[in-house]
Amino acid sequence: MNIESIENDLITTATELSYIADANPHFTHCLAKQIEETGKTIGELTIAELLDLNTQCKALFNSSLPKDTSRAFTKYKTKQVMASLEYISMSIKTVQNDIQELSSLDHNVIAKNEVTK
Repeated sequence: MNIESIENDLITTATELSYIADANPHFTHCLAKQIEETGKTIGELTIAELLDLNTQCKALFNSSLPKDTSRAFTKYKTKQVMASLEYISMSIKTVQNDIQELSSLDHNVIAKNEVTK
């Protein structure tokens, strides 16, 4: 392998991995779940393993449900839906907590204004 080939592979790999930062939260959550299932930390994964997991998630996110679904594929799609629902649930809880916090702050401001009147 010559230096130009190595340089091209390096740029291709860096570009592929940089797309993860721009991906939507559902995709990154899926990828994080895939990484978690390996039992390794991100630092323990090889670059090839991370690229492979990224490719698998892309394929799953970009595929439509075929007419003739295998049991394994259906099981994976079900897991994907469950992961999405879990993410949505966490988002809703975060919003609810933010609303409660803002409501509490609002009550404090109103109470302070009433005391100073």
